[in-house]
Amino acid sequence: METWIKKAFEYTISIVRERSVKHELTHFDSGYIMLDVWLGDRLFVFQFENEIAGFSEGNEPDFSTVPDMSFRDLNTYRRRIDEIFGTENYRPKGYMDTILALEDPMLDELMNCFDEVMEAGHHAVIKWDGPRAQDRFTVMITIPGNPDAVFRKDGDDLKLAMKRVLEMYIQYFD
Repeated sequence: METWIKKAFEYTISIVRERSVKHELTHFDSGYIMLDVWLGDRLFVFQFENEIAGFSEGNEPDFSTVPDMSFRDLNTYRRRIDEIFGTENYRPKGYMDTILALEDPMLDELMNCFDEVMEAGHHAVIKWDGPRAQDRFTVMITIPGNPDAVFRKDGDDLKLAMKRVLEMYIQYFD
């Protein structure tokens, strides 16, 4: 499953679970995931497969006939999901979604680097501290079991903070 599809699924399921919305999750052998969600008397069926995330109201998604409801990038998908769930300012607990709301190819590449850091078993935090904070963003990477391996940057420029933390992290291993 593509990385952004996984994030789309994680974002959707985090909303559903935190709001205790009635839902049913099905994993299929062919590699896709289907999520049925009931919002009041409305049923939405979400499907996450390969390079596409999509949904339809009331029955199984058909990406060929519902092109406006199938998505090939996370930002477009997330905006539409926020409209459905009314979660424009939603922040899933522990989820690095601050940068997902921003459309910037460089941020996508930086996020892929942070995904690799986490896949290596290290911890990464990208946090929006709010509009009133002195430094709006906190970016940090830590290596468990090594108190000297803490790489942190606070600032108003998210890309710059992410780049600087990644540079410190890479230099640590050189």
